[in-house]
Amino acid sequence: MSQQISMFPKKGIPRRLDADFRLFWLAYPKRSPNPRALAEAEFAKAVRAGASPAALTQAAAAYAAECAQKALGSDFVVHAATFLRQRRWEDYVPAEGAAHAPPSLAAPDHPLWPRCAPHLDLPTFRAWIGRCQVLGDTSEELLLSAPSAFVAKHIEREFAPLLKRVTGCLVVTIEVGM
Repeated sequence: MSQQISMFPKKGIPRRLDADFRLFWLAYPKRSPNPRALAEAEFAKAVRAGASPAALTQAAAAYAAECAQKALGSDFVVHAATFLRQRRWEDYVPAEGAAHAPPSLAAPDHPLWPRCAPHLDLPTFRAWIGRCQVLGDTSEELLLSAPSAFVAKHIEREFAPLLKRVTGCLVVTIEVGM
């Protein structure tokens, strides 16, 4: 009996890369189907080949921002495994010493960007905070409207302290439904 080689990896992502891959997966634009097991294998290969997990995540966020800016339907988003295997991510990572964002992505016309710019790279801002509408901005409260519960929860968990610091407000409140 001959052995058949499976195109699907038998093992998931190495445990040491699990948290890094989760951040990449969260930043990557949504697409269905998008085989996670294949993306995990390609992510691990890219890291073994010398790619930084942070650079891969930054590239995924930049690609997500570009997809949102161009209003691409999810059918036109490249599979994450293809994005990694074909090294397309390299097109979204700035060169050493360059600004955080590729020159093709202009600064957003968002009221929070000027205050967040010194602390966040543009792709990360576009992927998360830039997707929200500012409903109120006082010294007491920053009120945002997020496009989904997922985005709202991620901003609360990852960016609320930064938003409090840069706006000087006491509370960050995020509503769902723009």
